[in-house]
Amino acid sequence: SGSVHPARIGAGIVAPYPPAGVWATGMAEASTTGTAAGVVGGAVAGGVGSVMAVSLVPQDPTSSRAAARASGRASERVMGTCQTYVLSLCLSIDSNEGEAMQLEVARGDLPRVRVQDEPAPALADGEVRVRVEGFALSANNISYAVFGDLLRYWDFFPGDAADAGDDTSWGRIPVWGFGEVVESRSPDVVVGERLYGYLSMGSELVILAGRADERGISDLAEHRSAMAAAYNRYVRCATDPVYRPDREAEQMLLFPLFFTSFVIDDLLVDNDDFGAEQVVVSSSSSKTSLGVAFLAHQRGRRVVGLTSPGNVAFVEGLGIVDQVVTYDDVAAIAEVPSVFVDVAGNRDVLHAVHTHLGEHLRSSLTVGGTHWDHQTEVDTSGLPGPEPVFFFAPAQIAKRTKDWGRDGLDARVGEAWDRYLAWVDGWIEFRAARGADAVTEVYRELLAGHVDPRVGHICTLLPTGGIDV
Repeated sequence: SGSVHPARIGAGIVAPYPPAGVWATGMAEASTTGTAAGVVGGAVAGGVGSVMAVSLVPQDPTSSRAAARASGRASERVMGTCQTYVLSLCLSIDSNEGEAMQLEVARGDLPRVRVQDEPAPALADGEVRVRVEGFALSANNISYAVFGDLLRYWDFFPGDAADAGDDTSWGRIPVWGFGEVVESRSPDVVVGERLYGYLSMGSELVILAGRADERGISDLAEHRSAMAAAYNRYVRCATDPVYRPDREAEQMLLFPLFFTSFVIDDLLVDNDDFGAEQVVVSSSSSKTSLGVAFLAHQRGRRVVGLTSPGNVAFVEGLGIVDQVVTYDDVAAIAEVPSVFVDVAGNRDVLHAVHTHLGEHLRSSLTVGGTHWDHQTEVDTSGLPGPEPVFFFAPAQIAKRTKDWGRDGLDARVGEAWDRYLAWVDGWIEFRAARGADAVTEVYRELLAGHVDPRVGHICTLLPTGGIDV
């Protein structure tokens, strides 16, 4: 396939490899065969480092452009009917040098943030180093922190120990974003692959790759073994039916929230809306609530949105909420059979809705905590109507995967996602935050509730490169 500049080794190379059907994975010291030998030789001769592993993964020739985009620095060439391969070399030099940056928050004092610079650890067999290129921050991540102990969100990415003389318990808030594999000691993951999934607010993440298939891998790290499998999964962008190179910002910010919205709406559909005639959604300007409202509106269900006075005009202008009600005017909600989707997590609002609707309330789902710092003396025990139930998405996901199969679920989500993307294009605005100071500022603004609902924040801790908005 011609000469390859040594600087491209380690970024991942998309190159034609004539013998169709070849699959080679193995350890290489100084030699191998065919085109791979030329690349390996060029790497060593160019002083890049010793080659630890070489992996040739067959690709559909029609997907070579997507694979090239996924690697970020790939060379692409398709020759006639030649099979295309992604060639990955794991190098032992440069990969471990430098430090990894992580943002940590005090679990008992969420506004308190520290920056941890730590040596990048050497990889063990089976591990993969992912450079975190970008992630989204929204009210959803605040909910992860608020419910971090209850739902064990802190367990995904344990924080470092406290400094001497400090008994603070530190944690790393999970985020959704994209990363590029920069080092691999797994035969199932190639250097240069672009992955989407659950990350920490940092510059890199090391995962123990396992349960690999053509669509993705899972992190099998011991501390994540008890967590919901959906959150341990990393999707290969080259084969992800949802992924679009020009829609990375939307996928980071909106897809996890939209997927939650989809599962909430599907739970309602699966239960015939619990006999309700209207869906009441709190924090209706938040991204998750907007997804719920959009989907319910699309299937003809009446939607009532609860919000603060400052967001009334925004929510009304979107055209998907039939009645917008401020939190101090809950009595304006029509007393008809209703289901309450509580994204705010405000006990005063919960009490008001249950008290007002009473026997008309058919179901009450607790989804989030956007009003995490709201103080109240209201006793929410013994509320009128049904007992609030904490919504747990993985349970409904597992049910629908069994009902429809993975492909069937993906197809339904993808179709709804396409419609949602066409709608959000009319109002969403993305803003970038680069570096620890800028990301910390965005986090604290979200924590304080000082957020324009039209704005989506895309962040990176990398000094250069990463996601562009």
